[in-house]
Amino acid sequence: MRRTRKTKRFNAAHEVYERIVSALKSGVAPWKKPWVDGTAPMNVVTKRSYNGFNCFSLNLVCIERGYSTGRFLTFEQCKRLGGRIKKDEKAEWVVWRDLIHPKKKDNVGAVLRDDAGVVVRDMDKIVFVDRHYAVFNIEQCDGLPSDYFAVPQAEVQPIESAEKIVREYWKGPSLLHGGDEAYYSPSKDIVCVPPLSQFKDAESYYGTLFHELVHSTGQKTRLDRDLNGVFGTPSYAFEELIAEIGSSVLCNDCGVSPDLGNAAAYCDSWLKCFADGTIKKKQMLSAFSKAWAAVKFIRRRC
Repeated sequence: MRRTRKTKRFNAAHEVYERIVSALKSGVAPWKKPWVDGTAPMNVVTKRSYNGFNCFSLNLVCIERGYSTGRFLTFEQCKRLGGRIKKDEKAEWVVWRDLIHPKKKDNVGAVLRDDAGVVVRDMDKIVFVDRHYAVFNIEQCDGLPSDYFAVPQAEVQPIESAEKIVREYWKGPSLLHGGDEAYYSPSKDIVCVPPLSQFKDAESYYGTLFHELVHSTGQKTRLDRDLNGVFGTPSYAFEELIAEIGSSVLCNDCGVSPDLGNAAAYCDSWLKCFADGTIKKKQMLSAFSKAWAAVKFIRRRC
């Protein structure tokens, strides 16, 4: 009897995870890289930005391959616009988690079907399923309308735009300036940061302030995350990663680029968390989603 070779199932989420870890190993923190054209990676047809770790993964692709824009589209969208994908171009993956009702099975594990042959779903249960689809940067395409290549102008006054984010944080925590430490107090719902004059530059100030504001979104009356982690514990590291990513998104949104300092040491510290299991793979991917939710909460986006 002829044997058929069993092929390994493609895992798009794993592909994205490996890209992020590879970048960290090379000394690049994906969430610390500015958007290539001043705006978050987006679908050029729908004008919607990609969420969560997809945003950082696609931005990293743009940097690695030298794309001048973070605009992407699917094969079908390219075709409908009269364009075509250039020869030998490789697609990138957009990944998300979907909620579905699982298939019902009998006692021996066979899938149940109704009289019409339709699979029966267990409506009392809900499971997560990883989904993915392929996208291409518009610079991988030929024949697209020229207006799709127009690069948006970056924010003219990035510091004022940072202040605007702080001001418009609806029902946010109280903000106090003083001392020489930055922190968020969940019990008092207060963000405290040193005054601007104590920072080496405005970019560092806003990077620190945004970090603490992201922490504040985890308060019970907001997004209700676990803020009780003690330094050195997995829950503490997980929340810190959320705040780091969220702060970077807010900085990128308003054109602020804080100095990372020793980038290699910064990346190495996070790599150790991933390597020793302090932060697991699923948690890392979840951190991007939670950070994105925090940013949307602060900016009141849908």
